[in-house]
Amino acid sequence: MWLHSIERKNGRLEGKVIDNDGSVDWVEASSLWRVKMRESGKTQLRLTTNLDDWEVSDSAEYLALSGTYYCGPGDSHEIYVAHHLGLRVLIPALVVTKALFTPNAIFFNHLYRPASLDQVVAPVMHATGLSCVLIQLGLSRRVRVTPPKPALLQWMYFFPSARGAFASIRTNALRKAIGLELPKLLADGVLTGSLHGRVFVASSMCLHHLKPKEQAFSWAGKQPVEFTLRSTEGALERLNPILKNTNLIGGPNGWGLADTEWSQLKHIIRPYHIEASNDDRMIIDAILIKLATGMGWHNVNEMLGNAPKVSSFYQRLRHSGRWEEFEASLLRLRRGEEQTSLVPGQDAVLFAHNPRIRLRPRKRT
Repeated sequence: MWLHSIERKNGRLEGKVIDNDGSVDWVEASSLWRVKMRESGKTQLRLTTNLDDWEVSDSAEYLALSGTYYCGPGDSHEIYVAHHLGLRVLIPALVVTKALFTPNAIFFNHLYRPASLDQVVAPVMHATGLSCVLIQLGLSRRVRVTPPKPALLQWMYFFPSARGAFASIRTNALRKAIGLELPKLLADGVLTGSLHGRVFVASSMCLHHLKPKEQAFSWAGKQPVEFTLRSTEGALERLNPILKNTNLIGGPNGWGLADTEWSQLKHIIRPYHIEASNDDRMIIDAILIKLATGMGWHNVNEMLGNAPKVSSFYQRLRHSGRWEEFEASLLRLRRGEEQTSLVPGQDAVLFAHNPRIRLRPRKRT
């Protein structure tokens, strides 16, 4: 389903939700946390990014790539664009709102009301300084209270841009828009979605660490420089398999190959007088993204729609010794170093006989 817009109906703010079959339903704004984005895939991407560096875009590209029902004109759901490891990451505003303000009714019951954060959260003095707790009386009795992480409350209450983001959600809703004022924050977490070439479409977001890029209010005293929302032991390591090369550096096209790089290096991929094709270039781009980001083979294989194609091609290059030469030459190009000529003995493996190719004898004339 897709949250199309927010409108005032019968004196209340309600969200226009469009299901995948095109049917329309109206949901009260305080219950929008129940709206689940359509899962276009289960690919996971670890992301460390500055939220205030994100760009704002419309929803046309996101809807086209995610396969969501096209909503037509009037769609006011903002899409945020982050650049990470050579990828363009598309994140809907509702996904960001859920990640920052906890996907339950505690905050969504007040985000769209003319109320401030002080009616929901209160400061508490401890020996180590100020922290925050929920004000139970400020919540509706119908709401099932699931307390969020104390670190999240502390960041929201004591930092100016966090309060600004909280208040901006209702301000945008009054002008029928779904969005927020992005806080000054360095966030670390995991996105779930699908990979389409060099574009990642996110359907959910889970934050693990928050590092404010601003000072807390002067009355807040000394606050932590980083907030941990959940432990990442074992979770993030599974996203980065052993097969990952931290020595790779990006080029003009991110992790993928530029035209000049491909023209100079394609002879290494097909050294037996066989012209390298555009399919070979797409596979090499997928391999570079996998090695640079630590994604699983299944995730990068989605770029070509063929599960075993990328990994098997990479294994053949490794066994023949051609991948090491290709990677070394690519690094020299991206560092601006001159290409060295092949040294007999060291690079002889590049020209070793390929048993899969049958050499025909030359015909006598």
